[in-house]
Amino acid sequence: MNRDELLERLRATRAELGTSKMLAKRLSIPEGTLKAVLSQNFKNLSTIDKVLGKYVECFMSGVYKEGLYTENLICPHIKNALTWQDCQTRAHATRPFGGAAKIAWWQCCQTCPHKTGAPNA
Repeated sequence: MNRDELLERLRATRAELGTSKMLAKRLSIPEGTLKAVLSQNFKNLSTIDKVLGKYVECFMSGVYKEGLYTENLICPHIKNALTWQDCQTRAHATRPFGGAAKIAWWQCCQTCPHKTGAPNA
């Protein structure tokens, strides 16, 4: 998904929430910055990308980097990309057997900000 497609989703989310103020609060950014990005009056791509990165982090399951959204994310434990599904499978798995490395990874997953509240089916 590219920058323009994400901007459309951002606009749709603002419409769902009702106001730019509510969306800016959810994203922890100034309302003026959000309004400028949404109205396309903001030409600084790095700021637009920061806003879209916060949007993806808050409302979607993936990573936004350098103008593109991907379903992969960077695991804070291994410092490498994982699919969202693999991340959640690991995070909601039972405590592993068979080595300190597996247990260390599992323990990191238990407090990871990427872990969702409900286990995957």
